[in-house]
Amino acid sequence: MKTNILLLYNNSNFVMINLKVRKIWQKLKELTEEQDKKEVILNLVVKDEKELNDLEK
Repeated sequence: MKTNILLLYNNSNFVMINLKVRKIWQKLKELTEEQDKKEVILNLVVKDEKELNDLEK
């Protein structure tokens, strides 16, 4: 069973993510300082979800 949670608040720098790989959390933490947070974070999650699925095979 997968547990993937992403909460994004547009008006703050708060990002909470619960994924199986810690490196994703570190990348998201670094990206909170970028201007277009929403787009960058969602793209990162989609990319890394694919990586997670590949790891599970």
